[in-house]
Amino acid sequence: MMHVRSITLRLSLLAAFAVGGLACDAEEPTTAVWIAGAASPSIDPETRLGCSIDGIVDHQGVTIRHQLPVDVETDQSLSITVTTPCDAVTMSARHDTDGRAETTVVAPAGAACMLSVTVEIANDHQVCTSGGGEKECLGLDEICASAEAQPGA
Repeated sequence: MMHVRSITLRLSLLAAFAVGGLACDAEEPTTAVWIAGAASPSIDPETRLGCSIDGIVDHQGVTIRHQLPVDVETDQSLSITVTTPCDAVTMSARHDTDGRAETTVVAPAGAACMLSVTVEIANDHQVCTSGGGEKECLGLDEICASAEAQPGA
């Protein structure tokens, strides 16, 4: 049953790219998300996602790379949302002439407890998440309140 769903999802994505302004062939876009300064993760061929943000701490950089297939161009911006229990940061990025969009964003307070990075363009949607343990989530109310009290946080 899962295999049929995967095929249906892939066919839907291919059709959406053709209709949504992305001329697409058999290849599909890939997304990589990792802690800034670390090596970029390998891309899983099934999910088209490489995700390596376990162990992130509050206010640490997160690098996001979205790669379009060869010979695919778009004028649409990539939407990136970085979410923690305390805050969410939304930004956009443009693809260069090689079909690559890459940016680094500072993870908001609460990232050590839970971090979710969502990357979207046209009908392509990827999510990379990490969750700390009990230790990382201790005092979360105070962490969030402190971040809210700081201007520009």
